[in-house]
Amino acid sequence: MEIFWGNFTNWFQEDTKKRPQESEEGYENRLEKVCKKLLDVMWVSGDTRDVSHLDKTMLLSCRYNNEPCSHKNFSLVQTSRFWSCYTFHPDPGQSSSGPGGRGAELDMVLFTDGYHKVSMEDNLIENDLEYLSQSCSTRLFKCSNDVNRVLQNNELQSTGLRVFVHEAKSYPMSQTEFVDVASATSTSIKLRPVHNRLMSKPSRRCSEPPIETINYVRHFSNASLNVVTKAYSKSVSDFVVEAQQSILHSNCGCYSHLLAFSVNTSDLCYFAPPQEWITPSDAVLKRIDCHDHWFEHAQRQSQELAKEFQHRMWCQFTQQRPWQQSRRWPPFSAIQEIWENLMVPQVRHGVEFLPEDGKVHHIYRNNTGRRNSGTLARHQRREHI
Repeated sequence: MEIFWGNFTNWFQEDTKKRPQESEEGYENRLEKVCKKLLDVMWVSGDTRDVSHLDKTMLLSCRYNNEPCSHKNFSLVQTSRFWSCYTFHPDPGQSSSGPGGRGAELDMVLFTDGYHKVSMEDNLIENDLEYLSQSCSTRLFKCSNDVNRVLQNNELQSTGLRVFVHEAKSYPMSQTEFVDVASATSTSIKLRPVHNRLMSKPSRRCSEPPIETINYVRHFSNASLNVVTKAYSKSVSDFVVEAQQSILHSNCGCYSHLLAFSVNTSDLCYFAPPQEWITPSDAVLKRIDCHDHWFEHAQRQSQELAKEFQHRMWCQFTQQRPWQQSRRWPPFSAIQEIWENLMVPQVRHGVEFLPEDGKVHHIYRNNTGRRNSGTLARHQRREHI
């Protein structure tokens, strides 16, 4: 952090100072928002692909319809809220249904890094607490539980992972159906399909095939290089996002990272070129302020925009209603066996999820320290197609 970003000491300096008559709680809450902005600047401007669950020990076991699958069946989708998300896609020759015509089954064993539970304050002496409250770099990058809380707008969230259920051609985060899977559990998710057919009429029109598409950035590397996009079927929510992005661009000349976007990251309002990572220019800070003001305005227009684009709803679509059942897993007696049979082979011979350019992307690439030990989570998903 110090080498590339100067520990953020030159960023938002006035906002990180405690104000007269400000309570400790009020100051902490305000500082959390500043830290969130710094995280967003770093996510937009740098290369965070290896920061979250990306290491070769993540996917310990994978089977699709009882056939082996691997990291090659997953594609990265970066979002400012979750940083690294992965969409599963079977091999072209694999069946889309399970044995006996049942729904397809995806069975995985995942290492979810339970070190999120470590509290940073437990390892600090009393004199360090004042520095902790003033330093976002210390707060954010020595305790990933704090990172997750800041990204969640200071709301508590259990460790584990979130599973979004979406159509193959739809942008994952455009859908509202999701299931949270806690660490150290065995979870079975079943999907109940609900088929919808609408009649297009003058009073309520809907969209027939071919459905319009939109290109969203799927992932990118450092300083707006190697931006990879993908075409997704355009739903009502995507028309809303497109209109909201237009509001940002019309007023600020840039786009929001908090919404799905179709442009290079250098066109995002929160982008800072590498030469300004340590000391941002007034132009960068002004663009960020403009974004924050007009993004709130665009968000307030969400419901009205959804009504405006109601006629863009698809005439035929299927919703997948998830149902989940969980139990604690694994038992303590099985930890040694899991380590020997699953973890050790991955540590020795595992493959990174993103071998696209063969380079190390990790923001801590100069840090040789080991990550803390973690927790296992088993996630099983049954999908009826």
